[in-house]
Amino acid sequence: MIKYAAQNFHRWRKRHLAVILLIALSLLLNVLYSSMIKSAGNDRFGRTDRLVTKYFDVMIHLLPGDKIISPGVFPVHNKTGDTLRYIQPYSDSKVRIDEAREVVANSRYGRLLLLGLTAGSGCYNIPPEEITGRRVERAGEIMVPQQLAKVHGLKLQDSLVLEAIADYKLSALELTIVGFYPGDIEPYPCLVSYDDAAHLSGTHTPNRLLIDYYSLQHQEANIVKVPLDILLSFLGQEYHGRTLVSRDLPLLLVSRAQTTVSAPSIWLIILMALFTGVAVLTVALMTFLERRREMASLKAMGCSRSDILGILGAEYGASEGAGLVIGFLAVLILRAQLPWLRELSGGEISRLLVQALSLSLVVYLLAIAFPVLSAIIASVNQLLFSRTIPLRTVRIATLPSGDLLGRKREQEEGVTLLKLPEVMGELDCLLLRSVGDRVKSGETLAVLESVGGLVVHEWVTRIDGEIVSLNAGGYLAIKPFAIPDKN
Repeated sequence: MIKYAAQNFHRWRKRHLAVILLIALSLLLNVLYSSMIKSAGNDRFGRTDRLVTKYFDVMIHLLPGDKIISPGVFPVHNKTGDTLRYIQPYSDSKVRIDEAREVVANSRYGRLLLLGLTAGSGCYNIPPEEITGRRVERAGEIMVPQQLAKVHGLKLQDSLVLEAIADYKLSALELTIVGFYPGDIEPYPCLVSYDDAAHLSGTHTPNRLLIDYYSLQHQEANIVKVPLDILLSFLGQEYHGRTLVSRDLPLLLVSRAQTTVSAPSIWLIILMALFTGVAVLTVALMTFLERRREMASLKAMGCSRSDILGILGAEYGASEGAGLVIGFLAVLILRAQLPWLRELSGGEISRLLVQALSLSLVVYLLAIAFPVLSAIIASVNQLLFSRTIPLRTVRIATLPSGDLLGRKREQEEGVTLLKLPEVMGELDCLLLRSVGDRVKSGETLAVLESVGGLVVHEWVTRIDGEIVSLNAGGYLAIKPFAIPDKN
């Protein structure tokens, strides 16, 4: 069978060569266009390493009256079901939510932005090796950005007097510098205790919320950190309309914008795949029509449906495999020549290739499905005499289950009825026998083709007898032959 398939492949080599080129070109164009879009939206446009958010994960600007979110209702990503669920309680997790107070104060060095943190706060995370001195541990202490200290010559244990007006009342504090951390004068804040920030602002109500997003993990093996887009959706519900700051927020916004811009490109890729599918279908149908006599001869010699499927599967499988290999090699060759392909990593190229290969394979299988199924299902007569080859044949030998009047008539008159379809009082099918004809059990009496000939309904008799009438409503009556009396 393989040898015969190889001979046919050589015989129809021009047709198979056209299919191979179509598949290779479709794969190549798919990868090139997808890589161009991917390169244009590369993550490098969303890097925000030098933003002020480098020391915290997520900050929410609260308004008076806003509630403080509880760690117990935080979303968690479920790896097994890829769904969002809520864990209660969350006491054994590493999630941290810290209240903070932000205030602007005056000093001899100008206006300074202060961020008051609670004792032991870990959400404003400065690596210990980057700190000169130590962190703020109690009231009366302050940690300032290194650039501020450099410009004004500040040293450890220097005093810094701060003043702020809240509710028409002047508040002042003298704080001791206990540490420096990397950062510019603006917009990096000076870090103080929560009590000192509350004293200067005149209220203990927090106006900032710090969330340790990257530690959102649970001890269960199937729980991983929640994706940022899910976290932002959750926070958007909890704090609708509030300002949210995250170092990955620009990256997410760029990613969403790029997805919106590149969405129409998906349809272009689909159109290219459809064009390839239509072209392959046309070639496959032309080949099948020219090989009808060959298929009929094979079936007449005893080839089964599985044999026909094996022969055609080997031929078309070789074409598909060759096309995919050529397209794959073309991508590897052009990667060294095209700049946008060189910018993508090997993993990104691999994902694009897998997507393109999968799409090409699906389109190819759909394109050859009809010719192959037709060759398998068709009978010898249908192949030889170019008759319609239905993919599905429905044989009807009884009345519809709900036709009670017809069944009553069968019992009273001793006949077998078939209900033929009618439209406007006229038969909507091809009647193969007429009144007075004698028929045998299993013989087809009427045929109706639908869906362009892909589905055929056949009305067959289940008894030997004679057609005695064709009444209004499409009832065809068959009276069985009388059984002679042996006596």
